[in-house]
Amino acid sequence: MAERLSITSNGAKLNEAIAKQLDDIRAAGTFKEERVITSEQAAEINVEGREDKVLNFCANNYLGLANSKDLINAAKDALDTHGFGLASV
Repeated sequence: MAERLSITSNGAKLNEAIAKQLDDIRAAGTFKEERVITSEQAAEINVEGREDKVLNFCANNYLGLANSKDLINAAKDALDTHGFGLASV
C-alpha cells in the first residue's frame, strides 16, 4: 500500500510541476490555444469562433488533396489489391 501512496504522491507532484510550467508559458505569452476545425479538411477551412474561412497550414493538406475523390479511390483500389499492414511481423 505504501508503494501506491508514493505513486499517487509523485503523480500529484508531477501535476503541480506541469501546472506551474503551463502558467509560466501563459505568463510569457507563448501558450498556443488550439483552434477547433468545424469543416472538412481542405486548403481553406472554418474554425470555431470565426465567420470567415482561413488557410489551413496545420495539416499536411496544404493543397486540399485529402478530399480528392481520385486520390481516395486510388487508395481504396491499392488497399483492395495490395492490402495494408506490417508484413514484416
